Amino acid sequence: MKPWPNNSRKRIRKLLISDLKNHASVNLLNVADVSDEPDYKSSLRENGCADWKKWEDARREELDAMDRFKVFEIVKRSTMRPGTKPLTAKWVHRVKTDEFNRRVRWKARLVCRGFLQREGINYFQTYSPVIKLQSSRLLLQLAAITGKKIWQLDVKQAFLQAKIEEDVYVRYNNKIYKLEKALYGTKQASRAWNKIISEAFDAYGCYQCKYD
Repeated sequence: MKPWPNNSRKRIRKLLISDLKNHASVNLLNVADVSDEPDYKSSLRENGCADWKKWEDARREELDAMDRFKVFEIVKRSTMRPGTKPLTAKWVHRVKTDEFNRRVRWKARLVCRGFLQREGINYFQTYSPVIKLQSSRLLLQLAAITGKKIWQLDVKQAFLQAKIEEDVYVRYNNKIYKLEKALYGTKQASRAWNKIISEAFDAYGCYQCKYD
């Protein structure tokens, strides 16, 4: 597919702006407020977001968890290795719903911009295994045949509990943070979590499927 010509993009943009102006309930300065999941700049009280209190509570819950799990420590920029650039981070907000599409939770995560990481500098390996579709189907079939129950487990703030070995620095609120745990968005986060959860399963006598 060929890219659109620049003049076509300009015409479409003008049409979108025209439609927004004709919509009385839209604030052109904060278009993100129309969404239930505003961006990190439009989720505060002063920007007119209707659910600002819920989003602030969600942020506070996440920050408390980061403090509880000792995700980072504040360091001086002079302690960083020469040539190392700290990563940036932003808030990501999501509304969680139940099976009836009712809002049950306002969730906020401080996400690191991991695409700025450089291989061999602040990450090395990223691979972490996942179950194959055939294995999950076999598990369900065995449970159905033998009459067993299957329980699903969801670990809250999982990545924030996974220790990382590389030196990863993040700049946020004009401060430099050295990560001790895998902040969401870092390239090694999944691998670090897989390592810690595998060790926990091993301690309970479980073992990994050889085919996954």
